[in-house]
Amino acid sequence: MTMQATDTTACDKLRMVIGAFVDGEADEVDANDVRTHLRTCASCRALAHELSAINQSLSALSEERAPEHLWPGIAARLEQADVTKPARRVRPSWRMAATACAILIAAFAIVVSMLPSRDVVQASVEDFITYRAKGWTVDSTAHDGRTVTEWAQARVPFAVPVVRDRIGVFEVGGVRLCWLLERRLLGVTYATGDDRAVLYIMEAGGLSLPQPNRVLGGNRQVAVEQHKGHGVAVWTENDLVFVLVAAEAVFDRILELAAQSMPRHARLAVQYPG
Repeated sequence: MTMQATDTTACDKLRMVIGAFVDGEADEVDANDVRTHLRTCASCRALAHELSAINQSLSALSEERAPEHLWPGIAARLEQADVTKPARRVRPSWRMAATACAILIAAFAIVVSMLPSRDVVQASVEDFITYRAKGWTVDSTAHDGRTVTEWAQARVPFAVPVVRDRIGVFEVGGVRLCWLLERRLLGVTYATGDDRAVLYIMEAGGLSLPQPNRVLGGNRQVAVEQHKGHGVAVWTENDLVFVLVAAEAVFDRILELAAQSMPRHARLAVQYPG
């Protein structure tokens, strides 16, 4: 048995007048259209039955009127009211003003929190935590820098650093594309045992970057911060930003190892034309 397809456009149009049809208030043209449609549309037919049942229930209710003896007292009070006397202005108290300000501040904070974050430290740590919770899944698993670099260069429109095989004892574990800070960027994973670190590589334009507060090997200026139990190191190379994130327990160790090889590690590849 085949079911006839329902014309949803016709349903949307006729549902606007089904209520009037059930109440007996639709004109003849609309009433004929509704009758014809209800023969083939089960959903609109169910709606008509439901509206009809509601009307029957309402009509069964008795009509209650207010007691007539109330009106003389109401009329007398209306006559006594001095309508020529202006209403007294109520000045808002300082408590009312403070409450209104608090509501406005809370609303502003909610709106700001919904805007895309430009804080590279916060965004990178949040992604690192999510990435760990998902089991460190990567888009391309590799243990050699050439493969990682070639994979990355074929997928991002900016210059990609030549990824070394390791940072000290931390070996390259893979690479993935991330969507953070309203842009697509790379996340290169480094691992040793159960410890992980991620090096995020992104374009610098429009980002809120922390001020450098530490000097590493090769006189490289690096901003080092802590956020939610993680260490974060941020530095720039030409028009790119590098963000190294690791749990606090291993962050100092990998940062020290990175400082020894960072000048070579951050060397840029040829600009990819795609």
